[in-house]
Amino acid sequence: MIKHAFTAPSPSLCGHGSMTSFSHGKTTRTQDRLFASATLCAECGAKIVAVVPCADKGFHKMALPAMLGRPAQVKWANGIRLGFIRQLGPVMAELAKQHDPLSVAVLAVYEMLFKIQEAPFWIDNRDSKFSSYWARTEVECLLRERLHSVILPSAMSAFDYWNRTDYAPIRAARANIEQVREALAWSQHLPAPEQDRQPLQSV
Repeated sequence: MIKHAFTAPSPSLCGHGSMTSFSHGKTTRTQDRLFASATLCAECGAKIVAVVPCADKGFHKMALPAMLGRPAQVKWANGIRLGFIRQLGPVMAELAKQHDPLSVAVLAVYEMLFKIQEAPFWIDNRDSKFSSYWARTEVECLLRERLHSVILPSAMSAFDYWNRTDYAPIRAARANIEQVREALAWSQHLPAPEQDRQPLQSV
């Protein structure tokens, strides 16, 4: 078990102070501080979990791109995506009715997910849940100024997928969450959209 040297407030990604447990050693303390600065505070994280409702009915209108891949892959992936639409469509419909900033942010990341048209992505993530925890980590990715070496992207991250392939969906999602930064006492500045934006680099 890792023994913590002390617990102290440390700035979080959302701009709020968060109690952080710092480990022994200068290097590990630096990593603890970097992790805190790259993630939402506990209260904001809990709010994201709360805004992802368990909805049974509802439809969220969105344009689905044609699936790309080999014919067999496309057929399989279309079925998988349809399953996720049935699961998450009602959730997205409920989020669209809400006006708080975190609901706007969560809806933006789900819409970013369904813009992915490569069949292998859906096949590889067919057992994923894309749950409220997934939504929280994706919102954190949108709010970060850059990637952090202490936080590795998951294979089911829509943000990481678009950061590696096409920055435009990230740009569009960030344009929709300006009010999130204002509401969360945001103290940093996201890079301005650029036509030739390069993928984010780790620090």
